[in-house]
Amino acid sequence: MLKKRLTIWAALIGALGLASCGGDPVEQASKDACACLKPLYEKVDAVMGAMKKGDMSALESMRHDMEGNKVCFDKLKAKYPEIDKDKELQQKVSARIEEMCPAPKVLNMGR
Repeated sequence: MLKKRLTIWAALIGALGLASCGGDPVEQASKDACACLKPLYEKVDAVMGAMKKGDMSALESMRHDMEGNKVCFDKLKAKYPEIDKDKELQQKVSARIEEMCPAPKVLNMGR
């Protein structure tokens, strides 16, 4: 479930527009997406450690953090409104996100 949500959020970033940013829009959108993902990825490591110790309350905390982090992605959606019209840019942003801030290994186990 966690991997699915993070994947959806990463895909959402890939579906955001790039028209409003300066410089290389792919690079800037990717940096912005990584800024949103960083706190979530850090939390994943903490949650996995807690779960290994039997602390399942960490999952609830993660869910709450993910819901709160949605605001960050909503802001990106407003900042980059045009990318959904360009599949090539979507792919470039998604690929760059994977390079700049890959998901924690625990989330990539099914790949």
